Amino acid sequence: MTPRISVVMIFLNAERFIRDSIASVMMQDRGDWELILVDDGSSDASTGYARAAAEADPRIRYFEHPDHVNLGMAITRNLGLRQARGDYVIYLDSDDILFPAALSQMAEPLDRDPNIGLSCSATLFWNWDPAIEDEPDKMQAYREWADSRVEGARFLAALIADEGLHPANCGTMVRRQAMLDVGGFDLAFAGIYEDTSLLTELLLRHDAYIARSCRSAYRMHMGSHCHVAAKEGDYAAAHLNPARLRYLDWAEAYLNAADSSSPELARAIRDARMPEVTRYSLPKRLVRLLRNPAKLLARLRPTTASVAEALSELARFHRARGDLHEEARLEARIAALG
Repeated sequence: MTPRISVVMIFLNAERFIRDSIASVMMQDRGDWELILVDDGSSDASTGYARAAAEADPRIRYFEHPDHVNLGMAITRNLGLRQARGDYVIYLDSDDILFPAALSQMAEPLDRDPNIGLSCSATLFWNWDPAIEDEPDKMQAYREWADSRVEGARFLAALIADEGLHPANCGTMVRRQAMLDVGGFDLAFAGIYEDTSLLTELLLRHDAYIARSCRSAYRMHMGSHCHVAAKEGDYAAAHLNPARLRYLDWAEAYLNAADSSSPELARAIRDARMPEVTRYSLPKRLVRLLRNPAKLLARLRPTTASVAEALSELARFHRARGDLHEEARLEARIAALG
């Protein structure tokens, strides 16, 4: 049977987490998926885990680069895309978790409306690492965009202005043909912002459905790509940084080459380059919000997808996996929320 959904998981030395990520796909409430495991030259036990999973389940396939070399994230993601057979593609990183109904719920808007190219949902950013476990877990709040079909270019301008709106890989399902049409991931981005550049190309061409509900968990730990980039000084969440400036330069050039004359996008890129003190001038933001009462109310209204509910999903997942230690850690985080 040809799979409806292709889940692509690239990995590099992911022995600590990859079995959980694979298990979260196998525990989905629908079975018409394939899992494509793409090894980017691992030297730890993750290669063996991935090969064993592929041998045990015909829906799982294993791939690697010639001679088992390491070629980087963008090239490895594109290898997974070339091997995908499903109508829809979702990238699940090898340290993240899909909740049991994730594939069903993200596919539903794409099934319902053939004019939608992407289906996005909220993600829990889960501070798993003991080094950051005292920091609060966070949930995306899509505010006025939630539970609706949105014009791609308008949403792109909004997420350039506010990176908190950026859907995670594990919260984004895309029509495979839409990804093939843009050529997959841009090789100009070997790592960080490779997903943002792809979203830029997709949202310029396609509308998206943005769901309020949380369907995945993004595991925050000190070995993640973002934390490594931050440690090296290339990236800083919520602050202007070298990696973001490289993306903004690329986006401006891409829009010019694509002959996109959207004033909203041009303004978003220009404002994103400003220092935070200037960009987040309180009077300006208040004036803009007060001009749109519905938008103001949406920003003030609490999200219905609570952190506690998402943590409970994770606790159930680990209970089913027999990981009582991780379940206890999650229950403690839930209790701390009061």
